[in-house]
Order: sequence, then C-alpha cells, then structure tokens
Amino acid sequence: MCNRYSLTKKQERIITREYGSVEFYFMQRFNIAPTQKAQVVVVENGKLVCREMKWGWTSKFGPMTNAKAETAHEKLFKEALAERRCLVPTDGFYEWKQGKPAQPYRFVLPSRGVFWMAGLGREDEFTILTTAARGLVRSFHERMPLILAESELESWLADPLERIIQPNGILAHGISELFEAYPVTTEMSNPRFESPECIEPIEIAQKELF
Repeated sequence: MCNRYSLTKKQERIITREYGSVEFYFMQRFNIAPTQKAQVVVVENGKLVCREMKWGWTSKFGPMTNAKAETAHEKLFKEALAERRCLVPTDGFYEWKQGKPAQPYRFVLPSRGVFWMAGLGREDEFTILTTAARGLVRSFHERMPLILAESELESWLADPLERIIQPNGILAHGISELFEAYPVTTEMSNPRFESPECIEPIEIAQKELF
C-alpha cells in the first residue's frame, strides 16, 4: 500500500530511445497525501512531459489511491493500463508501525535517489499500482508500490498491453529494491504538515525499532 510519499529532489533525467533524454524539474514535496496534486510523467503527442494531477481516482467510495498490479488488467483499470500509464517520481514512501501513536517510517534507497512508481492516469487524476511487499517493507504492510527499474521506464509508457502482461495476468514489470527505513516525526501523519521535518530521522526507544 502507498498512501504517503515524498519528492524532495529538484530534478531528474530520464534517458529513452523513443523519447530521447529529458530533464525534469520538480517542486520539493515532503508529505504528499491522497487528494493532493502531485507531479507525474506522462506521454503527450509523442513526448515525455511532467503534469500536475490529483492523487486518487474519484469514486463513490472515496479516492482510489492504489490499484493492485495483479488485477489491473481487469475491469475498472483495464483502459488506463492499456492507454494511460504514467510514472510517479518519488525519493521515499512512508509506512506506519502499529502503536499508540503509530510510528511512521520513511523508506528510501541506499543512494537516497529518485525512483519511479508505476501509475495509471484518468483525466487529471492518477493512482499508484501496488504489489506484494518485499524485503523490509513486509514487516510493515503486505503491499508496497510497484517500483520500476530504470530500464523499464520506456517500456512501461510505450509498450502495448500484450507486452506488459505475462500469461498469468501479472505485470511483467517491477523490481525488488533493497530499501532502507528510518523513523520520522509523528507530525507527518497529519497530511497538512508539509515541512522538511517530515524526512528527518528521529531517535526512538530501541524496543520500538523494527
């Protein structure tokens, strides 16, 4: 599951054969939450562009912030998977360790660099695909964002549907990165708390560590 993430880097480059090399410039965000607008990369008129879109497809049940990668080719998300895939840039996502209060942790790559989550667009909205949690994330939640390898970015955006779906119906994309995690302030549990403090490590009692 992914219901909060950050994008604190100001720029990132994508190198592709079909779309060339494109430099993107981002606004720093420390606590991106559902229903907020965020930057995503889409293909428009044969070019990669960065657009602000609202996180969460509108539905009668509330914003649909996540879609299961294993079933995205069925029903509700099928058209978007075929025609409106997007890239969601991030440099960290948050999960909570249960407790009173629940303790948030930020998951990052060892390099602290930008990585890309697979997303689906609909008009001016997007949702993030999730997959079964791997590695350290499994001790927090059973789901995690579907992370794309650098080599998969172009194919995720450009390949026809039949090339990204395996015979078993599972997406032929996604990598298992060795994420690191560290505790951050519980203040960031409030989606209106948008501060660099959201990504700063904090000290907590040893028994509270995972």
